[in-house]
Amino acid sequence: MLTCWLRETIQWIGMMTMY
Repeated sequence: MLTCWLRETIQWIGMMTMY
Protein backbone atom coordinates (compact mmCIF):
# COMPACT_ATOMS: atom_id res chain seq x y z
CA MET A 1 0.00 0.00 0.00
CA LEU A 2 2.64 2.50 1.06
CA THR A 3 4.86 1.51 -1.87
CA CYS A 4 2.06 2.18 -4.35
CA TRP A 5 1.34 5.57 -2.79
CA LEU A 6 5.03 6.50 -2.70
CA ARG A 7 5.50 5.50 -6.34
CA GLU A 8 2.45 7.51 -7.38
CA THR A 9 3.60 10.54 -5.39
CA ILE A 10 7.13 10.36 -6.80
CA GLN A 11 5.76 10.15 -10.34
CA TRP A 12 3.45 13.11 -9.70
CA ILE A 13 6.23 15.22 -8.20
CA GLY A 14 8.53 14.25 -11.06
CA MET A 15 5.98 15.40 -13.59
CA MET A 16 5.45 18.70 -11.74
CA THR A 17 9.21 19.27 -11.45
CA MET A 18 9.77 18.48 -15.12
CA TYR A 19 6.99 20.88 -16.07
